[in-house]
Amino acid sequence: METTRSYPLYWPEGWPRAKSHEVKRARFGDHSVSEGRRVLADQVRLFGGKDLIISSNLELRLDGNPRSNQKQPVDRGVAIFFKRKGEDMALACDIYTTVEDNLWALCRTLDALRQIERDGSPSLINRAFKGFAALPDPDARKWWEVLNLHETANDGEIKTAYIRLAKQHHPDAGGDAVTFDQVQKAYDLATGRRGV
Repeated sequence: METTRSYPLYWPEGWPRAKSHEVKRARFGDHSVSEGRRVLADQVRLFGGKDLIISSNLELRLDGNPRSNQKQPVDRGVAIFFKRKGEDMALACDIYTTVEDNLWALCRTLDALRQIERDGSPSLINRAFKGFAALPDPDARKWWEVLNLHETANDGEIKTAYIRLAKQHHPDAGGDAVTFDQVQKAYDLATGRRGV
């Protein structure tokens, strides 16, 4: 998780993003960003997690905490990364209209998972968290892996794979912006290196 960052937002690969029509107001009551960060750190610690990274588009001070009195960023999502029992974990939320509400949703999610574990279902938690395992940094993947090609793919194969994946993942077609960006970067790397 060395490449995971607090700012700007680092969204876990493969974690779906909420569509604009799905974003809604939360009914959690008033909670500040600092309160959400504090409670989230407590929830992760109580859950047996350590090395917490809270990632969002809130600008940070030198001490690593968000600056006060800043406007809501355009992308209000929040992702958290931590280690639990030697495994890298990731959770993310962008379904609410504010960073604080997305932070609070993650607090409530961790509290609910802790309750399941306390009620005697640790194997259920272990199975559920297999799906929350942090995936490798997408920027560390090779261009041919992103384009689902062999390293020795020719120019035509690269272009065909790029066009197919770009159409599939373009945000205007309902695709995921993060995946689309990865496909674009992979194509740029492939064509820059090979002169396609």
